[in-house]
Amino acid sequence: MKIKQTGVAWRSILIGIAVVIVLVGVLSTLLPRGYKDDLSGIGKGVGTVVLIHNKNGVQSLNLMGVVDKVRSDFEGHVDFLIAEVDSPKGSAFIQAQQVKDVGLVFFSADGQRLRFVNSTIDKTALRAELASAFPKPP
Repeated sequence: MKIKQTGVAWRSILIGIAVVIVLVGVLSTLLPRGYKDDLSGIGKGVGTVVLIHNKNGVQSLNLMGVVDKVRSDFEGHVDFLIAEVDSPKGSAFIQAQQVKDVGLVFFSADGQRLRFVNSTIDKTALRAELASAFPKPP
């Protein structure tokens, strides 16, 4: 005995695919904007924070989450960049800055290194560090 399908299965599949596409679209808008890895912008007139990041490390993921919670408060007068420890550019930057841990390196608008902030910082302390290093312009 053969069972003939009337198109209900195809319709269900198409609806399922549409739901997945909509969910991916909605979730992607909730994710934080990506970080640029072009470190040549340091010292070009805007304060800069470079996230030393190891994509395989829990500390890095936690720190990125903390930064994502506060960086919108400083957008427009602070650039947030990333130096991935596994990339050639990131590795060269880390070596040049003599950084041994995951963390944040703050640079003034003219490229002077201001400070290194350890990865164990919390949201409140990071917001205070950023406000101290990069006061909002009047």
